[in-house]
Amino acid sequence: MDTNPGDLLIKELLEAPYRFDDEGKTYSLLQECFHGYPLNKLSPLLASSNIVVQQAAIWVASELGRDAVPLMDDVMPLVDHKDRYIKYHALEVVMICSFGEHLNKFLSIVFSLTSDDVVIRRLAMRLLANANKAQIMNAINMLEGKDAGQHSHHLMGLDALINAISYDEMQIVSMMNSDVSLIRKYGALVAEENCNRFPHLIKMAGSSSDSDISEFAYHLHGAIGFPRINDDEFFENSLTK
Repeated sequence: MDTNPGDLLIKELLEAPYRFDDEGKTYSLLQECFHGYPLNKLSPLLASSNIVVQQAAIWVASELGRDAVPLMDDVMPLVDHKDRYIKYHALEVVMICSFGEHLNKFLSIVFSLTSDDVVIRRLAMRLLANANKAQIMNAINMLEGKDAGQHSHHLMGLDALINAISYDEMQIVSMMNSDVSLIRKYGALVAEENCNRFPHLIKMAGSSSDSDISEFAYHLHGAIGFPRINDDEFFENSLTK
């Protein structure tokens, strides 16, 4: 009889997913993974037809940091999942693990800036604010290799982000006031990159009528004086399973 703790936890998850979740055993499964439980055992869970099982598995993957790299091919289909909770945590995994042979997968975060789901759009902004130059440059190269005209706003925004330090105040303000929602988002990201040079632009972002931008600014700089816009509560409540 198999008594491996990780195997027993997965057996419980598959037999009674809701009870497993209610009893907080997802955390126990995470601890088993930290202690050497084979990550390939999570692959069938990520591909499960049961959303609760998938939710448990993707949460574990998102908590593993770069250790989740072996799961990247299993995680990528979940970036387009219909369930917000699963999609959200899948994007977190992609952000941390899109390097080396998986660098191209970072593009899914870029495309999430135009998601119909407000929570996913705002997550994409937060993730892009932490992207490194290799991720951004690779995204530019991939978009230039596709239909560049179709992705012109992304290309403009990513180029601005990679060259943010050379942008002056008026260029950033122009982006933040653009009629194009996507350009406004990139403008806020460029403002964040220049927050030490132009701190008042962050306050401007926090007062923006574009709620995606004002939430982004508050999340990063909530103490600089503009009103709070229930962003933390919004994110916590919006991911309820």
